[in-house]
Amino acid sequence: MVIGHKQQKETLEQILNNYENGGFLLCGPDGIGKFSLLKEITEKKTTKDNLIIIEPLNGFISKDTSELLRNFTLLSSRGLRIIVINEAHTLTDEAQNLLLKILEEIPSRTFFFFVASRPQKILPTIRSRLQTLKFGPVGNEEIKNWLEARADKKELKTACEMFPG
Repeated sequence: MVIGHKQQKETLEQILNNYENGGFLLCGPDGIGKFSLLKEITEKKTTKDNLIIIEPLNGFISKDTSELLRNFTLLSSRGLRIIVINEAHTLTDEAQNLLLKILEEIPSRTFFFFVASRPQKILPTIRSRLQTLKFGPVGNEEIKNWLEARADKKELKTACEMFPG
């Protein structure tokens, strides 16, 4: 369960319910729930066969991964296909250039979600083809309200002071 980000959650659900296809960039600081929220929503919207989640291996995402994604988008599918690239800022330039072709003409019922804490590392040609959804830290009051039912008051105050946002 992800706390906060109500507006972003509503936007993501509207995208998956109302759009035919698209490319999106979810950006904001590390560890605030971008990827967790997206994963929570997408797992409810499609089958495991039609959901691909890419993570960096050894600190980057290679051209080979982009080729696999290209092939995946060429396969026919009855359902909604969702491709999530977590830590998209670790895509190599070669990998991004391969994805550029796909993003120019995204197949029907296919969605690309790039999740990045350093969006400036994504090539401008890629970023220009993605709609951006920004995430910020969750307010302490919202976190406090969620935790109140689950923690001792003294522990709660200490946790909010130690881990803002």
